[in-house]
Amino acid sequence: MRYWRRGIWVGAVLATGAVVAVAVRERSLSSAGSLVSVLGFLVSMAGLVANTLRTGPGERSPAEHLEHAADALAEGVRLHWQAEWRLRRLQDPRPLPVRWTTADPWLADAAENIGGGGDARFDGVLDDIARVFARVPARRLVVLGAPGSGKTVLAVRFALDLLERRDTGDPVPVIFPLATWQPDSTELYAWLSARLAEGYPALGSLQRSGSSLAAELLESGRVLPVLDGLDELAAPLRAEAVRRLNSALDDGSPLLLTCRSQVYAQVVADGDVFTAAAVVELQPLAFEEAADFLRRTARPVRGPAGERTTAWDPVLARTRPGDPVRRVLASP
Repeated sequence: MRYWRRGIWVGAVLATGAVVAVAVRERSLSSAGSLVSVLGFLVSMAGLVANTLRTGPGERSPAEHLEHAADALAEGVRLHWQAEWRLRRLQDPRPLPVRWTTADPWLADAAENIGGGGDARFDGVLDDIARVFARVPARRLVVLGAPGSGKTVLAVRFALDLLERRDTGDPVPVIFPLATWQPDSTELYAWLSARLAEGYPALGSLQRSGSSLAAELLESGRVLPVLDGLDELAAPLRAEAVRRLNSALDDGSPLLLTCRSQVYAQVVADGDVFTAAAVVELQPLAFEEAADFLRRTARPVRGPAGERTTAWDPVLARTRPGDPVRRVLASP
C-alpha cells in the first residue's frame, strides 16, 4: 500500500509538470499569475512527495508529518507571492512609502484585552508590518484603509516578511480572500481548510484521523490566516463574520484581517470588535511622495535643454491643491 501511495504522489507531480511545460511552450496560460499559481502548487507538491519518499507514514510521528507538510506549504506560498510581487513590479525600484497609524480606539477592543499598555501605539511603515504584528500580544491585527490604499499590498508584504524569517515550527502565513466565505452557513475552519486544499491540492489528502491534511495544519496552529477583504462580503454577513472569528479562534490564535475603513466602522456599530486585535489605518500618500515616486519610476525622456525628465513632470508641475489628480495620487 505504501508504494501504491508513493506512485500516486509521484505521478501527480510528473503529470502536473508536463501540463506546465506544454502550457509554457504553447503560451496557453492566460496570464503570468496563472503560471505562478501552478508553480507554487508544484513546489508544495514536490516538497510533500520528497518527504513521503524519504520516510513512510509509519516511520515518523504525526507531528513530524505535519511539520514536513508545513515546510512544503511555506515554500509554495513564498514562491507564489515573491513572483506576484515582482510581477506587479512592487520592488522596482522600491515600494511606495505606505504608512499607517493606530486607528480610533472605539474601533478596537479594550486596551486591557489587547495588551501592551493602555497607551500602546502600533504606527509603522510598509517594512515594519511583521515587527508591528509581533508587538501585539495576541498576534491579531486589523488593517483598515480607503479603497486603493494598499491593504492587499500590505497583506502580501506581511506574508513575505514572515516567510523570510520563518523557522521550522512557525505558522505559515496564507492569504485567504474573504469574498467566498458564507459565515452564516460555513464554520471558519471548514472554509479555510477547503480553500487551502483548493489552492494546494496535496493538502486535501485524508489523514489517519479522517481529516484532511489542510484541516490538521489549521487545527494544530501551523497556518496563520491572512484574511483579505472583509468588505468583500455581502453587507448582512460582515458583522456575523467577526462574531464567527471571535467564537472560532482560541487564545493565542494569530490572524491578520483587512477591511475598508468605513465598512469596518459599520461592522463594529452593528456587531462587535475583533477580540484582542490591534487596529491600524493606512494613511493617504502625501503628494510629494507620490510625485517623487513617479519621477523615479516613469520612463525617462530628453527635456528641451537635454535634461532628464519624464512625461509626468509637466503634469506634476501644473497641479495645485484640490486638483483631482492629487486625490488620485493619494492612493498607492
